[in-house]
Amino acid sequence: GIRDYKVTGVQTCALPIYIASKVTLDATGNGASITFKSLASNFSSLEAIADDGITVQSDLNTTVGDLKLEADADNTSDGFDQILVENGASILSANDLILDATSGGMSATDTLVMEANENVIINDPLSLFANTTLYADKDDDGSGSLVTSGDVTGDGQDLTIYGSDINLSNSIDLGTGTLSLFATNSHNISIGTSTTNTYQLSNDELALLDAGDLFIGSADSGDRKSTR
Repeated sequence: GIRDYKVTGVQTCALPIYIASKVTLDATGNGASITFKSLASNFSSLEAIADDGITVQSDLNTTVGDLKLEADADNTSDGFDQILVENGASILSANDLILDATSGGMSATDTLVMEANENVIINDPLSLFANTTLYADKDDDGSGSLVTSGDVTGDGQDLTIYGSDINLSNSIDLGTGTLSLFATNSHNISIGTSTTNTYQLSNDELALLDAGDLFIGSADSGDRKSTR
């Protein structure tokens, strides 16, 4: 059977490939991996499951449903086990974007943009090696949050986060980098103990943030700056 998947967005006339229905790529054999390479790939909905890592070398999009990447299906170390994004590729979901890589975590070698019309869900550590944008609620309908269950770390890189809300379970530590938090759909932001607004940044979540500069504001109005 197939051990590894290598998905190349190519068809006649060198146009990107468009897949009309939901696709599941199952590379769960021992040591199996998935690579998205060359031109952009566009799926209606996508679930890619690998035993030993997923590499994204070209833009990866869904047009209707979720985009889920699971890079460590057995949750056991096989040597790689990570989601690695290269070549400045972007990952865009028409619904939820769900990223899971228990043993290897996630990293990007170049500027990274990940967007979803609904939630951006990061279940494991994300290491930043270039400036990064995480954009939940991309369609600005007021439904879509950033949800983290793993540490996000950088060393001077900037991170910009958009969403109708934010739900942090682990730290964001950028060193001297700038962290910008922007509310979508013209939402106001409640900070600390206030729960007045849809976008709530609690005291516990504030304690998880460490950056050279912290900007908090609306995506379509002025920013409020706090220097830490």
